Amino acid sequence: KEAVQQRWTSSRDLAGVLEELGIQALVRSAGAQGPQVSDELFAVGQLIDANPDLRDVLSDPARSPDDKAALLSSVLDGKVLDSTQRLVGQAGRSSEPFGRALDTIQRVAADVQDELLAVVHTARPLGTTEITRLTQALGKAYAASVHLHVVEDKDLIGGLRVEIGDDVIDGSVASKLDNAR
Repeated sequence: KEAVQQRWTSSRDLAGVLEELGIQALVRSAGAQGPQVSDELFAVGQLIDANPDLRDVLSDPARSPDDKAALLSSVLDGKVLDSTQRLVGQAGRSSEPFGRALDTIQRVAADVQDELLAVVHTARPLGTTEITRLTQALGKAYAASVHLHVVEDKDLIGGLRVEIGDDVIDGSVASKLDNAR
C-alpha cells in the first residue's frame, strides 16, 4: 500500500522495486542456505550457457513466459532449493532476456547477503586453501565480504581472471601471451 502511494518517475519503477523486493524475500526465506541459492543460480546460468538448445528455447520470443518457467521447473525439479527454483522461474517469466534477468537476480541475492560476487576463471581447479586466500585478498581489497564462483577455462593456460562488479583482474597466461604478441 505504501509503495503504491509513493511518487514514481515511471510506472515501470514501481514494478521493478516490487520485483526486487520479491527477490530479496525469496533469498531471505532460504535463511542459512542463502549462499547455496547464490551458487545454484550461478550453476543454472552455467548450465544454460553450456546448452545452446536450452538457451535458444529460453530466448525464443514465440514461447510464453509461463512455458519457459515450466521448462526450467522440469529441468531443475528436485535438484535445487525451492528458493532457487522459484527465482529461476521468475527469470524465465521476465520481460528481459533470460541471462540478463538471472544476472540481476544473482546481484540482488548477493546484495541481500551483503556480499560482492566474484567470478574467477581458472585453468585448473582451485584448492580450498587457494579459494580461502583469494576470498580474503579480494575481501580486503574491496573492503567487503566476497562470494566466489569458480569457472574452469582451459583456454587461460594458467593463472586467473577475476571479474568483480565492473572490474576485471586478468592475470592469466593467455592474456600475458596476447600482450607479449
